[in-house]
Amino acid sequence: MIERNIHHTGNPPSRTCITKPVNNTYTGKWCATFERFRGEPGAEHKVGRVTSAPLFLTEADAMAAADRAMDELQRKGLFPNMCEMF
Repeated sequence: MIERNIHHTGNPPSRTCITKPVNNTYTGKWCATFERFRGEPGAEHKVGRVTSAPLFLTEADAMAAADRAMDELQRKGLFPNMCEMF
């Protein structure tokens, strides 16, 4: 489930997208989750996954936090600290 993409310039180009939040079975809290892809559209490959600490009480809270993190990624080129509330 991809909700939002940010495309990065470079050679090769890349993009970051929000994916479905993950529930931590130990704490019961939710993690914001992102995937990174590199390559030309149609020939890209997944290069990594970024997951926050389990900080959010609901899946909706994790999605809202992921959206805020994408705003910061777009503004600064960096994710916020994924170990504390953002």
